[in-house]
Amino acid sequence: MPAGLTFVVTDNGWQTTRPPAVRNDGGEVSPAIPVALSSGVNRQEATIAGKPLPACPQLAPMPLAFTRPLFVLALTWLLAACSANPPGATALFEATLSDRAGQPLRLAPGEPLIVNFWARWCPPCRDEMPDFQALHRRQSGVRVIGIAIGESPADVRTFASRHGYDYELLTAGADGQALMRALGNDAGALPYTLAIDARGRIVAAKLGRISASELERAAQAVRGDAAPR
Repeated sequence: MPAGLTFVVTDNGWQTTRPPAVRNDGGEVSPAIPVALSSGVNRQEATIAGKPLPACPQLAPMPLAFTRPLFVLALTWLLAACSANPPGATALFEATLSDRAGQPLRLAPGEPLIVNFWARWCPPCRDEMPDFQALHRRQSGVRVIGIAIGESPADVRTFASRHGYDYELLTAGADGQALMRALGNDAGALPYTLAIDARGRIVAAKLGRISASELERAAQAVRGDAAPR
């Protein structure tokens, strides 16, 4: 880590870069974007788009005499309460992004997506990128997309070439952090990963470094193979 790059640990578990713009492997530090620490990640494990998962209601114990007549009604109510629709990724599909060549691009529902927000100066982002590359190379039936925050297409292109990343790397321009917040990342922190099914619904989200096993479960979830755990 170059001299001048310092981190501040705050009470809410985020790690924030301080203002001096320094370079880390060619990437300028964006001083306003926090990086998720492990303590913050742990608090985000059971979330959809940064919000607590809706809890299924607990049925109060009933006397046996009442259980049989009310079984169907109670079961119907319970299943309905537990099947709330996941939030949508409308903000993502409305955003104009740029590809590595700097050409405008818009995403659309219709296929399973794994979308990861990252930056070159973010250490946990860089650590998890080989796992996204591996998922892409496996032709898993999921489109793997990285959206760089505070980066130019030229810088992303150079970085990807240097490290051998050929999965889809886009840039979000000046509105990248606002886009993350619109997708449930209230902290605006990096890295941030979304699993979006073919209907455009966010079925899982991870704030902080995602492990290879978590990434595989997310891919299964958007394909419909399994629910994230």
